[in-house]
Amino acid sequence: MFKFNNEQLVFKESARELVEKHIEKGANERNNNKLYPTEVLKKLGELGYKGLLIPEYYEGTELDIVSASLIIYEVAKSDASLAHLLATANFGFVYPILRYGSEAQHEKYLRACAAGEKEGIFAYVEPQTEIKTILQPGGEAYVLNGTKCMITNAPYADYAMVAVTNHQPVPEMERLTTVIVDLKNTPGVEIGKAEETMGLNSLKIAEIFFNNVELDEDSFLGEQNQGGDIIIDTTNLMRISNCAIALGIAERAYEEALAYARFRKIYSTPLIEMQAIKHNFADMKAELEVIKLLTFHTASCFRQKAWEDFDNCAMAKYKVTEKAKSICDYCLQIFGGYGYIQGNTIERLYRDIRAMTILGGDSDRLKSFLAMGI
Repeated sequence: MFKFNNEQLVFKESARELVEKHIEKGANERNNNKLYPTEVLKKLGELGYKGLLIPEYYEGTELDIVSASLIIYEVAKSDASLAHLLATANFGFVYPILRYGSEAQHEKYLRACAAGEKEGIFAYVEPQTEIKTILQPGGEAYVLNGTKCMITNAPYADYAMVAVTNHQPVPEMERLTTVIVDLKNTPGVEIGKAEETMGLNSLKIAEIFFNNVELDEDSFLGEQNQGGDIIIDTTNLMRISNCAIALGIAERAYEEALAYARFRKIYSTPLIEMQAIKHNFADMKAELEVIKLLTFHTASCFRQKAWEDFDNCAMAKYKVTEKAKSICDYCLQIFGGYGYIQGNTIERLYRDIRAMTILGGDSDRLKSFLAMGI
């Protein structure tokens, strides 16, 4: 339904070939054994997949949002953990640096990320709903204290874009600031133990503790108290990547279930020949096309305007991830007991999809946000 241009289709096909050559073979092993994809990420970095949005001037690939989302979607069909790592690096760190960073920050971070030498993350979530991580003037430097939790790739990342607050008596979004922290070379930064998760087991999430971390003014991304807009803008784009990943997982689940339904026989009749099952596959085929259209239409409409993009990205993220989850649920049902056995691809897909209605804002919270404008 969504009409990709010729250049976007070339990138899509290139990503598919990359997946077949470097990603698909070890996807189940990495995820089932909770192995971080070090070698695969190194290869992706060498091929420019960590600099999807970075201009050619900084040695990046310089893709549009639709093309970058297409690549993440293709990777997610094979390995959703890896797709989420790529999305975090490109959309969660590179994008805000590119959009709001100074020329000096572009030189420092974008070239290293484009070359695959360094990797950044987005550190926003905290144990409580309100941001408590605080940045205060402290003599010759600013002092950072607080905790971030469930941060994707925290144990392996080099840099983090961190959302911080202050004591000003204004609404929360108006007192937020974003700073860039070198996670590996800054005294006072501590990375917690990697969490054990239900799915997406090839990526690692952990807490980050900031204990009297000293930062200078060069660490600020954008202006002080501009953090609310930067965070919303970045989150909007991350929600598009959530859609692309969920779509990739659901489409792979459909393909796995369809192949099994053609193979599996009940009293000499393939499952796919049973009318009820065939009709359900027809429904899923149509639903996949609808959420694909919603995903890439939203990507094509992304305007880098925080509050103008908010509703579109929130609605897409809510509808795509919920529908993808229901598709994966039925696809596992097709496998019967075999679908419930660990190690099977469909079982991994079922665990991976469950996170997608939570990451980037859970569905109930998104509905509450959307209802405010009604």
